[in-house]
Amino acid sequence: IVGKATDDVEVDRVVVKYGKTYSRLPLPRGQEVSFMIQVPAASATVIAVDAVGQRVERVAKP
Repeated sequence: IVGKATDDVEVDRVVVKYGKTYSRLPLPRGQEVSFMIQVPAASATVIAVDAVGQRVERVAKP
């Protein structure tokens, strides 16, 4: 999975969920955060959370 999370203030964290596993990505905080991760599943959900706790989820499929 390759992607970018953006926010007008700050992206606080990016988490990937596959199956029952949640994996927080070790990324710096910032307005624009790029990431790449491999998961052992056919699809995964990418969750981005901003500085005030608002979150967005997107399902990523191959």
